[in-house]
Amino acid sequence: MAIAVATLGLTPLALSGPAAGAEGDVGTRGFRYGSPVSTSNPNDAPTASKPQSKLWYVESTNTWWGVLLDDASNAHHIYRFDAVSDSWVDTGTLVDSREKARVDVLWDGQHVYVVSARTSRTAADAIQFRRFTYDESTGTYTRDAALDDTLNTIGVEAAVIAKDSTGRLWVTYTNVRSLTDGTNTYEVRVIVGSNQGESWGNPMALPGIPESTGLSDDDISSVVAHGGKISVVWSKQDPTLPTGPSESAFYVAEHADSDPSSTGWTLQNIAKGIDLADDHVNLSVDGDGAGRVFLVVKTGADHNEPIDPASALVQLWVLENGRWSHYTHSTVADNMTRPIVVVDRDNGLLRVFATHTTDGGTIYQKTVPLAGPYGFTEGKGTPFIQLASDTHTNNATTTKQNVTRGSGLLVLASDQVTGYYAHNSASVPVPDPTASFTAEPVDGVNPLEVSLTNTSTSATGYSWNFGDGEESALASPGSHTYDEPGEYTITLTATNRSGASSTATDTVTVAPAGGPTVAMSSPSRTYTTSRWVGTAWKATSTGLPAVSYEVRRSEATQEAGFTSYQPWQTATTSTSAGFRGVPGETYCFKARGTDRFGNTGPWSAVRCTAVPLDERSMAVAGSWRKAASAGSYLGTVMRSTAKGAALTEVISAKRIGLVVTKAPGSGKVAVYRGRTLVKRISLASDSVRKRVFVPVASYERQTRASFRVVVLSSGRWVVVDGLAVSRR
Repeated sequence: MAIAVATLGLTPLALSGPAAGAEGDVGTRGFRYGSPVSTSNPNDAPTASKPQSKLWYVESTNTWWGVLLDDASNAHHIYRFDAVSDSWVDTGTLVDSREKARVDVLWDGQHVYVVSARTSRTAADAIQFRRFTYDESTGTYTRDAALDDTLNTIGVEAAVIAKDSTGRLWVTYTNVRSLTDGTNTYEVRVIVGSNQGESWGNPMALPGIPESTGLSDDDISSVVAHGGKISVVWSKQDPTLPTGPSESAFYVAEHADSDPSSTGWTLQNIAKGIDLADDHVNLSVDGDGAGRVFLVVKTGADHNEPIDPASALVQLWVLENGRWSHYTHSTVADNMTRPIVVVDRDNGLLRVFATHTTDGGTIYQKTVPLAGPYGFTEGKGTPFIQLASDTHTNNATTTKQNVTRGSGLLVLASDQVTGYYAHNSASVPVPDPTASFTAEPVDGVNPLEVSLTNTSTSATGYSWNFGDGEESALASPGSHTYDEPGEYTITLTATNRSGASSTATDTVTVAPAGGPTVAMSSPSRTYTTSRWVGTAWKATSTGLPAVSYEVRRSEATQEAGFTSYQPWQTATTSTSAGFRGVPGETYCFKARGTDRFGNTGPWSAVRCTAVPLDERSMAVAGSWRKAASAGSYLGTVMRSTAKGAALTEVISAKRIGLVVTKAPGSGKVAVYRGRTLVKRISLASDSVRKRVFVPVASYERQTRASFRVVVLSSGRWVVVDGLAVSRR
């Protein structure tokens, strides 16, 4: 039954990693773990050996971790997988400093348990146990050094660890034992640790299981916890026949968690036959499926003479309801080796990864439904790690855990010839990027150089737009210079390798070198209609704001010309001021601003206003009556209904006008300069309006003359409130 992987959520991805790959590559070349070698030996690669797992996934922080080999120190460290950059990050946490140590890890949600050993038969190569506690808040591991232990006396090919439902840790391996006749034999051994590794018993052969002895030095064992049991699986190749066909088998010994470690063992013969077994076993358990156990093995079918290309070379064995069933994964003709099996719960898949060929090359994936049937398609499968730069990639390894949609899948391998790691991930969560940066300074005088620091997270690509038509794709452009005054928006877009993006902005203000430009908005009229003279100003240029202002004032009376401009408001942060003016005087103002760098801008355009003369200062002829009038200019008016009545004032001005009251039925007046009629004015209106300014005349230069307001109507009220005169 063929199932397309892409439709089930975990597609093998051709990813671009830290080192750019060739076209057609699948997966990513990682870092170099060791110097290249001239010959290929799969067992020298740090992802060996077959039953072991090097990776784990922490669900609470959505993070993959692994124990990998650091080239500089030639020691194994804990590494974090950075899903954003598709690369491994060394945490520096030491696991094992021994060269070519082989590691197996187990994660239980709080601790990482590690067993490691070398293959040489010396005490220095013995199995080491280490426990590390994870701090979720800091994302770091602390070695529980008090629990460090050496579990046996000599090196082994592969030690594998599991944890049963009571919290006991189980470690299995195959080991040489000297016999009384002076010969050696090999046997399966287990070591049991109590209280999450706080104490350990002595190594022991499997009690009451004679089939666990008499192994060859090439045989290997593994262990898995499932359904309240511990199962130890091993290969047994006949060590007595150096050539020709030999009978061999795969065995499993089960032990209930409730029994003491030294009793309660039962044996099952999984398979037995001529050249059936090889030293390739890898186990996985369906954590949510009543403890189903999945075992992939490589048989000895490629040792038969003559070789049958159609014989099963890699097999899947499934333990369900107490029975083991076997299925062909690939044949001798497919030439696959070093298989591993992974349970993908959410997608309902069983995933098997294997290498083509024995010397390494491509890691292939095949899948079958987790619930069965377990009939694999013919052939090698779909490439999952295939790199033109690393043609001896081998020894795929991953996690003992069931993978989910939340965790995705991560597979690690290594090339024993080039000395590089390789990996590929499928749907491993990539955090959304967060764009952020700092710009310093964000204001100044042109030309302005702005230093930029990229503080974005979870991003692999960057696009800068500086707001002046220039852009950059560098992660850290360093700085950018603005040559023209203006306000600029810097935009940084950060993108992760999945294409998600985030944007951050900041604004830079570049001021002209001459300082801020200031404009006065008040006074806005040539005349006031009260004695209050109000002024207002502000910086108007697109540059640095003014941090202080200076306003100067000049004034002219009726008796004298304008004074020179004198300081009025100095070093003020206010943008308005006012005072009580003198009737008949004209006031002019100008302002300028200074920015925070001490640059002072030019003076603003001059603005002037005049305070009108009160009607009480005018000479009276004819019948007028002075009256108090609330709301009128200075509170009084002159009223008349007599035709020919006049008010006269000798003034110096460039502009003159009247301040009057307009009302329904009001009469008319005329304004004369000497004997010359200047203007006739009707004071009639639809409603009563006080302090109405009526312009009369403007002159090119200041003129001194006698101006007379004469009533033209008879019997209708004329109300005069003042004479507006401006020297400007």
